[in-house]
Amino acid sequence: FLANVESKKRVTHYNLKHINQLAKIFQCSPKDFLPDTPLD
Repeated sequence: FLANVESKKRVTHYNLKHINQLAKIFQCSPKDFLPDTPLD
């Protein structure tokens, strides 16, 4: 699963529910997984 969502060749990516679950697991803020500036 992780290899698929991190691959630029696949259309599957993390969604906000995934990011929120990861934040709960790692006891951090969801924004820790997001960039500070928009991506191109």
